[in-house]
Parts: sequence; structure tokens; C-alpha cells
Amino acid sequence: MMTAPPWLLLLAIAVGIVGVCYEFCAPGSIWPGALGGLLATVAIYRAVATGFDFRQPWTLWIGIPTGLIIFFLISTAVRGDRNKQFSDDDSYVDEVGLAVTEVRENRGTVRVRDKVWTATSSAVISPGTEIVVRRKGGEVLEVRAR
Repeated sequence: MMTAPPWLLLLAIAVGIVGVCYEFCAPGSIWPGALGGLLATVAIYRAVATGFDFRQPWTLWIGIPTGLIIFFLISTAVRGDRNKQFSDDDSYVDEVGLAVTEVRENRGTVRVRDKVWTATSSAVISPGTEIVVRRKGGEVLEVRAR
């Protein structure tokens, strides 16, 4: 039976773990996590099956850089999550748009900034009429005819 050199097994484990960590940092990018998990699992299985001793001093040459890469990925993800930009409700006030459907007190739809919104109005607004946003409350715009 052919066995892989110990350094290659350890490198495969490290690359696999980094792939899984990248998946945690960028959810939805399926391939790094799936391939990394598969690579790490197969490499660990082969290392255990061949009796690999993980306490050898040269394993630090792969273990330390892998740890630093993982630390960088996780700290980048945490920093990015902390600095999320949220849409300011006041940024839509006085924006001009177009009524897509009839807008009444009990709702209609308008297009503002190339997005279709649910809207309300104190007066009836016909489809195709230019509108101005008076207020934004969550996902609903309060509008008036221009």
C-alpha cells in the first residue's frame, strides 16, 4: 500500500481546515467548505491509518501558518460583521419615483431607485404618476404625488 509523506498529509489537513474556516467567513460559497471538509477528513483518516505521529517538531512549520491564516479569516469576518452598513430611513426622503399601481391609504406599489416598494398615500395616486417619498418606515414608503 502506498502512503503519502507525512508533510503532505499535514498540509492537506491544514488546507482543508482553512477551506472550512473560509466557508464560515463567507457563507454561501459552498465549494471551499465542502472540498476543505472532504480533504481534511480524508487526510486525517490516512494519517491515523498509517500511524502518523502528530507530535513531531516539524509539524509546527505547517501548524503555525495555518493557525495564523485561520485567525486572519475569523478576525476579518468579525470586523466585517461589526462594520455593517445599514440603510438610513431618512435617505429616501424627497426621492422622486413613479407609481406602478394605484396608491391609496391601504397600499400600492411605487418604483424608487430602481426598486419596487410598497407605498401608502393620504390621497389616491394613479399608476404612472410621479411621486415623492415623504417618509420611510421599514419596507413601506409614505408618498405623495409630485
